[in-house]
Amino acid sequence: MNGGSPSYAMARALHECCDAMPGVAPLDVLPLWAMFIGLFIANLLLDVLFWIIIIQVILSWLLAFNVLNVQSGGVRAFVIALDRITAPLYRPIRRILPDFGGIDFSPLVILIVIQVIKRLLAGVALDFGG
Repeated sequence: MNGGSPSYAMARALHECCDAMPGVAPLDVLPLWAMFIGLFIANLLLDVLFWIIIIQVILSWLLAFNVLNVQSGGVRAFVIALDRITAPLYRPIRRILPDFGGIDFSPLVILIVIQVIKRLLAGVALDFGG
């Protein structure tokens, strides 16, 4: 077993946690650890989505002011990829929000929703983590 691997560190932390609580076996705390790992992954994915939206918004500004050339194949492929990632998130919000004359507030709404979800996940982690 590698002493520096994340799985070794998690197993060691699990055993240390159980050593601190007499009468608790490592398998008794595994569901709690699985929940925390799930919360960590969800938080990480929300962080990635947050930054994808920020990058997409900045790129849209740069394209609107002709700072970036959309004729470049790499830029075009990157913009299309970001649009494919974010369009399913924006679509329901755009149906609800009124037209603001060329200003799209759907990324802002999604960023707020992401922050609310992250706060809720942090609350769940605190409730179960003590």
